[in-house]
Amino acid sequence: FDLPAASVCLAELDLEALACAMPPASALTPVPRFPPALQDIALVVDDTVSAADLAAAIRAAGGALLAEARLFDVYRGGQLPGGKKSVAFSLAFQAVDRTLTDTEVEAEKARIVDAVSQRLGARLRG
Repeated sequence: FDLPAASVCLAELDLEALACAMPPASALTPVPRFPPALQDIALVVDDTVSAADLAAAIRAAGGALLAEARLFDVYRGGQLPGGKKSVAFSLAFQAVDRTLTDTEVEAEKARIVDAVSQRLGARLRG
């Protein structure tokens, strides 16, 4: 074949076997028709309470309208008593069938704060 003195490689692929080994296509979620209502909360808790435990308590109390709870800040400092920290979350409330009212969002937020207060001794900062 008059090839230059270089390495030559040959491969054969079984495309059917590769296609069978691929994971199934993930289902896409449709873009929501109604906008989320965003609320930020900062909760003061004991230093021993982990942010993960607090996030789990928020999600458990959130119900169907809580679409997302995202941690965005942990603060320890002079404005807080010793042994305490402030943990802040951004909450997104969303219904699939309507735009939520301010009253609905405030009620959901109050229910979450009450639940984490009872479960972990958290209090709303500010």
